[in-house]
Amino acid sequence: MLCLVATYEQTSVRLPVAGGTMRLGSSADNDLRVTFPGISRLHAFVERVPEGLRLRDAGSKNQFYLDGRRVPEVVLSPGMVVQVGRAFLSVDEISSADTQIGIAVAPATESTQPPQTIVPALALVRLLETNPRIDLQFAIGRVRDVLGADTVVVASNEPDLPLLASSGPLLDDSQSWFDTPAGLSRTANGTLFCARSAARLLIATFPSIAEQWQVDLCEFVAAKVLSVPPAHEATDETGRLRIPPEMVIGDSPAMRALRTQLEATISTRLDVVLTGETGTGKELLARVIHDSGPTKNGPFVAINCAAIPAELLEAELFGVARRVATGVDPRPGRFQQANGGTILLDEIGELAAPLQAKLLRVLQEREVLPLGAAKPERIHVRVIAATNRDLLSLTRAGEFRSDLYYRLRGLQFHLPPLRERREDIPALVAAFAQRAATVHRRSIRGVSRKVVRLLMQHDWPGNIRELQREVERAVLLCSRGGVVQAEHLDLPAAHEDASIDGVLSLRQQIERAERDAIVAALRASNGNKSKAARLLGITRNGLALKLARLGIAQ
Repeated sequence: MLCLVATYEQTSVRLPVAGGTMRLGSSADNDLRVTFPGISRLHAFVERVPEGLRLRDAGSKNQFYLDGRRVPEVVLSPGMVVQVGRAFLSVDEISSADTQIGIAVAPATESTQPPQTIVPALALVRLLETNPRIDLQFAIGRVRDVLGADTVVVASNEPDLPLLASSGPLLDDSQSWFDTPAGLSRTANGTLFCARSAARLLIATFPSIAEQWQVDLCEFVAAKVLSVPPAHEATDETGRLRIPPEMVIGDSPAMRALRTQLEATISTRLDVVLTGETGTGKELLARVIHDSGPTKNGPFVAINCAAIPAELLEAELFGVARRVATGVDPRPGRFQQANGGTILLDEIGELAAPLQAKLLRVLQEREVLPLGAAKPERIHVRVIAATNRDLLSLTRAGEFRSDLYYRLRGLQFHLPPLRERREDIPALVAAFAQRAATVHRRSIRGVSRKVVRLLMQHDWPGNIRELQREVERAVLLCSRGGVVQAEHLDLPAAHEDASIDGVLSLRQQIERAERDAIVAALRASNGNKSKAARLLGITRNGLALKLARLGIAQ
């Protein structure tokens, strides 16, 4: 299949040309849409001919420039280049799988959340998710900035107690907050959002009608700051798995079986062990178990046991009491922070032997003893342990306590590697590509069938995490309005495939030959462009166009 390539500065758009006559222009109703400077709303008619592509001007202002001459019609064959306004047109012959869309991606502008808020909002979500000890005043300031709110307040849920944190001007009649019903309400000056727990309330005021993304973000903040579930989850008692809309569980036999097991056990408070290779999504599954189980109204706290030195991990897990040492501030441990909810102990197989014994006591007695404390504290926590190692083999080798292993594995689930669930790859690619296009504000049309095939053939030693990074990188490299193709992948098979097809390498070889010839001519003529053009057998204007297209310093 022939493909028309439009290039402007560092951006290229590749447009497959089927049979018949096709319309080329900047308007959305054209068959081949190119929105580069100098291209009219309807610029030309394009049709396939034995030599390549025939381009006929449709009454545009700029027509075409070939070797510096303005022409109303041109036949483009591989290796030729014409100028249209400030863009350049060329032609390639490619496999149809390179351009036929295998997975469509909705335009980034279709997001209900304004693009300028996406990255700050995601950063705020990540901040609150990963740092349970974050300073409340700092968090509220960030919340106000991202939401664009007038005021955000966290207060004790009793009128006679002081504010806990606030950002923005306070209303004169703050007493009325305590009479405000939970949820969203219209006011004379805009919108007011209120969320409550037994001990706290959160108030956010907006200068106008709040958009849906602002309400959703307020509910998320309330869930983290007040330790209450968002309003839309508080009344959801369906008993089914609560899977976030952006998360893809998959429909392969292995994942259907896993989902069935999870649905049968979500109502229990038994501790859980999650096994699977690195990058299979164990933390995401832990969040699903938490959000779907009896501890969903409490906090979710995660800690990576391999990321913290053993001498510091005990304090992180169990906390530090007052006056334990000069200059050491008291702080709650992760178990205390997770009280009433769920704690995820990631990489549990890396836990040092002394801490294994202390963890066993916590699981048996459901109480923790902070460093320097005189007596233990009771906790009510569901424990989810995750590991990429074989804990049973470690117990047999004496590297992991057998009593701790059997105490942890009230329930055990295994996440299969991606190479064993290849049927799920297209759905994952669709989700990752859409997310990357939205976050990075990249307007692409989709992912080609050839790319989907290459992604499904790869073994993915880094599993879902590696696939996500690969898709995100490909979306960033894809031209605006284009389709993700094999050339955008960083996989050995993609490069081997490209060298076999000879499509991209042919164009690159032609450009390299042109560049070498032009550089040699300029060198022979001591930089005189008129002489260099005569040596090359082209006009001076034609040489100037090639210098601009090939990026040769003039």
